[in-house]
Amino acid sequence: MKISMNWIGKYVDLNGIDLNELSNRFTLSVAEIDEVIKIKPKSSNFYITKVDEVKPHPNADKLRIAVCDLGNRSQEVVCGAPNLHSGMYSILADTGAVVKDPKGKEFTLQETKIRDVKSSGMLVSPSEMGLSLDHGGIIELDNSLAAGTPLDQAVSLQDTIWDIDNKSLTHRPDLWGHVGIAREIASLLHRDFNYNLTKPDFSTENPLEIKVEAPVLCPRYTAVKISKIKIQPSPLWMQLLLFHTDQRPINNIVDFTNFVMFSTRNPLHAFDINHIKDNKIIVRRARPQETITTLDGEKHDLIGDDLVIADNQRAVALAGVMGGQNSEVISSTSEIVLESANFKAGSIRKTASRHGIRTESSARFEKSLDPDFARQAAWMFCELVNKNLPDSEISSKWYDLSAVVDQKVVISISCDFIRQKLGNSISNQKIVKILKSLDFKIDENGDQLKVTVPSYRATKDISIPEDLVEEIGRIFGYDNIKPQLPAVTMNKPFYLPIKKVQNLIRNELSIELGFNEIMTYSFVKEDLLTEIGEKIQDRVALVNPISKEEPVLRKYLVPNLLEAVLKNERNEEKIRFYELGRIFKPEQGLPLQPQMAGVVIADPELENDDEGTLFFQMKFVLENLFSRLERGQVEFVANNNFDLPWIHPAKSAAVIVQDKTVGYLTSLNPYISKNLQIKSKVALGILDLDLISSLEKKIKLFQPLPKYPGISHDVSIIIDNNISRKEVEKVLWQVEPQLTRKIECFDVYTSKKLKNKRSLSFRILFQHPEKTLKQKKIKKIHQKIVKTVKEQTGGTILS
Repeated sequence: MKISMNWIGKYVDLNGIDLNELSNRFTLSVAEIDEVIKIKPKSSNFYITKVDEVKPHPNADKLRIAVCDLGNRSQEVVCGAPNLHSGMYSILADTGAVVKDPKGKEFTLQETKIRDVKSSGMLVSPSEMGLSLDHGGIIELDNSLAAGTPLDQAVSLQDTIWDIDNKSLTHRPDLWGHVGIAREIASLLHRDFNYNLTKPDFSTENPLEIKVEAPVLCPRYTAVKISKIKIQPSPLWMQLLLFHTDQRPINNIVDFTNFVMFSTRNPLHAFDINHIKDNKIIVRRARPQETITTLDGEKHDLIGDDLVIADNQRAVALAGVMGGQNSEVISSTSEIVLESANFKAGSIRKTASRHGIRTESSARFEKSLDPDFARQAAWMFCELVNKNLPDSEISSKWYDLSAVVDQKVVISISCDFIRQKLGNSISNQKIVKILKSLDFKIDENGDQLKVTVPSYRATKDISIPEDLVEEIGRIFGYDNIKPQLPAVTMNKPFYLPIKKVQNLIRNELSIELGFNEIMTYSFVKEDLLTEIGEKIQDRVALVNPISKEEPVLRKYLVPNLLEAVLKNERNEEKIRFYELGRIFKPEQGLPLQPQMAGVVIADPELENDDEGTLFFQMKFVLENLFSRLERGQVEFVANNNFDLPWIHPAKSAAVIVQDKTVGYLTSLNPYISKNLQIKSKVALGILDLDLISSLEKKIKLFQPLPKYPGISHDVSIIIDNNISRKEVEKVLWQVEPQLTRKIECFDVYTSKKLKNKRSLSFRILFQHPEKTLKQKKIKKIHQKIVKTVKEQTGGTILS
């Protein structure tokens, strides 16, 4: 979620505040800030302008000539924007202004000719000003600023934006808007919080009939009719704030609803009253076989668990999620009904998930909003309309249908209890001051406090004394609390073996080998499975998928890993990443959920990999992993019998530890690369972490460095093709185990002359702990090798 400091400044004085330091304090005390973004667009040589006339371009059908009024002069510019029209107010970048091209690169405007027509400056889109990525049309303004006004005199374009991690706000519905964030900042800074709403002058007229048939799903529904509306662009200051929070301005009414939602946290919806049959609004469950087409143009089949806003004949909105096309505000709208309501969180979450719609509105309602937010949002909207549309009028009474039972949460707590839990001698006065700054009502009786929780913190946040301790601690500052060892004896905590394995893998891959860890969804896309050649029926299906495109849980890590390769190969020269996560295999009852590791090496610049370069790089990576996992020697046995479509027919191997197959490595099958349009050459390593963690640990004990040198001895053995290298190595280890330190197969030779045999060359290191070995001893060992190999494998040694 994006938070604008200019917006926050409406409620808290930020003068003299170091915003970088404040962001660190906010992260420590309230919620995690992912990024602090500085917005500093150029603002010189930009002017407010009125387009007096639009003329056709003589040499281009898609271009037009705009005659722009700059107050004391007129200027012609060539423009191709689709929303250009006579009488509109916009922003003109004059010659000398610095703007951005479609790739975001800055350049300075100069007078030029476009298709033989002179053009001085340009009418700019939000992206050309660096305000957002929107380049669909030029900025359109209301007429509150006079033509010719320099932009830098009318408004400041600079802002600081906080990008806050939404996950850290899930339990705090009060923080899903600038007002809630501002209250926290005011408490951290010990400054006044300025947020006051005045009750609008409602009419006594009663033109609407409103009925709530599902009060459990809609605890509060408020509405008001506003007439003599003129649809036009919203004020420039509001458009800038919306741009800075990644919202696209539409028109004044839509922008007012978005501005209020991002301020008060409560979503609003405006209906064109001309499309509400009989002026009747019914909040009800959807009827059998009922459908609705939402504002995004999608048609949805409804069920009885869906809550809708309807008139006498049909549904006009999917409650709390999105409005319907049949009642939207359009350019000719002159009267609206403003809806400001509160809906049951679970109902909205299920409806949004069921229909695959995720909106700013549903994201807030599913967090359990305070019912009083509905009132605040409606009143703020009415105030904006009164200030910006002076000819409009509130033409109905205040409709407020509420089934909310006002049950205040009151918590009794002592200051000593707070000090004991925090381990800090914070004073009673400081405790009371912090709680009051967060809008808690305090009834003091010596050391005892009776704390009344504000309604917006009582929906799912504050309920027990320990919650209040946390409030004191975070505002006081956890860094101000001196850390102490516990005063009790603690047993060593139980540590899952698989966690040790996962941590060792992370350390080896991320720190030692330069891999990046990624996290993909546990779901998998249906079209991705189709392209790979996998059946969706073989997966665990979700009853309530988050997205219609991802209806099943993953059975393997590979499909999502390949999708990650596809996304990254456009921007990265070398791709090295891994994922640790569960997969889900269908079973009777609960699915099997083994923990797996997937390692990927991809090279977008490698034209071919006939020699298996990436395959052997992956082999090296896995060897390094198992050297740290303490599960014994790892072996790689050629194997193309894995019944998986991405296995390469010639470049694949089973990963074997303690005689158990714990995974596999493979180059990516070219057929899959072609289907997914992956240009990179790819090698995959997949490991079963549950199986690895269950294996007996093979701890290497410390041994001092040898005092005496060893002797390397090479032998070449002619052996039948059906006897593996591993079998031969076992035999060689048995010959002289007390002196053998290392055996390495360094060459494999095949020839038609050998027929069904091949030559394996081994280098054996012999070493005695107490003396230097002599060649005479090595010759005796060699004779023993010849005999043992002959007896146990039928092989012959080349002399």
